Amino acid sequence: MKNILHLTYDIRDRFNREKTTAVTDLIHQSKMFSNALTIDLLRVQSLKQEEISAVSDDYIIINSFGLPLGLFLKQNLEHATKKILNADQLNIIQLKSINLIHTHKLTYEGYIGSILSDKLNVPLVTSIRQTDFAVLKYKPHMLPIYKSILRKSRAIFYLVPFMVEVLEKKLGTTFFEKHVIQKLKFLPNIIRTKPGKFDRSNKKQYLLTVLRMTRESANRKNIKRLFKAISQLDSLELKLKIIGDGYYFPVIKSWVDKFNITNRVEFLGAIKNEEIDKYYANASAFVLPSKSESFGMVYAESLFAGTPILYSKKTGFDDLFENVGIAVDPFSVTSIKSGLIDIIKKNDFYRKSIQHHIMNGSFNIFSADAVRQTYKNAILKIS
Repeated sequence: MKNILHLTYDIRDRFNREKTTAVTDLIHQSKMFSNALTIDLLRVQSLKQEEISAVSDDYIIINSFGLPLGLFLKQNLEHATKKILNADQLNIIQLKSINLIHTHKLTYEGYIGSILSDKLNVPLVTSIRQTDFAVLKYKPHMLPIYKSILRKSRAIFYLVPFMVEVLEKKLGTTFFEKHVIQKLKFLPNIIRTKPGKFDRSNKKQYLLTVLRMTRESANRKNIKRLFKAISQLDSLELKLKIIGDGYYFPVIKSWVDKFNITNRVEFLGAIKNEEIDKYYANASAFVLPSKSESFGMVYAESLFAGTPILYSKKTGFDDLFENVGIAVDPFSVTSIKSGLIDIIKKNDFYRKSIQHHIMNGSFNIFSADAVRQTYKNAILKIS
């Protein structure tokens, strides 16, 4: 049985308590066919906050100091690597027992994993996430390092189809075709909800979006342009309902007032997770033209409820399924406006297409069994 070391910064977050469970879910599935040791990494703001502790035999927390905004990123990651090696020296972990390392992002954990892979002489696999593209954009001087990591990686996992094209552009076609394309493995996030379980008999006529009301989220989710597009649709009869709360609500509410769409937008506040599903099921469409989206769990939840989606091109769910909604240019109000018109006029068409996908099992690729089997097949081929 393989002993896999999982390196991740994606479990804890000082600023986002609703951190995705995607990595945790995958690690849990890996335990069904391997021994999994998780090192849960967190960048802290002072040396006094540094910590190494064993929560359990297979889960280690390591807090390491690092400067914000990616300043001296390479040095920060080397410091975190030293913390891991120190944990090994203190017998908190046993690195000599590891025979494969999975780094759950290329541009952060990937560098740490690459150093450890060389020291331990064990294979390396890595995942690509949306954060990686941002780092590749703003840290071009580190591209040779990231190419080296991909060159030595035995498998490269990606979440959604658009990532393949973007990765090729970032790396260059020659390098991509020689060192990357043959290693790529499609490995989506696990979605626990089962498709088609919702009763749609009470479907209401409204548009729905979900938003964590922070400055960063409001910007990335592109809510201001969505409001502007709605303001330009005098014929729009559907109200936009927004689930979510947060400190940035007054600013978001001011945008609604600015665009004079108070009568078209309803803020529902925070809704319990177990109650959100019915809002998906009862909506005419789910609309969220995010500027960037690594995966987009909310889109999947909407589709599983049988509801069409308005999403962004070259991000999230783009190119995953045909005829489940409309992809728009998130930086164009005109495109978003056209998308809103489309998803309303063709609502029945998209709805029937989604039901066809549900009946044919298209969405089963997100089940725990399917994701585990894909991951297991890729990992067990690595010797």
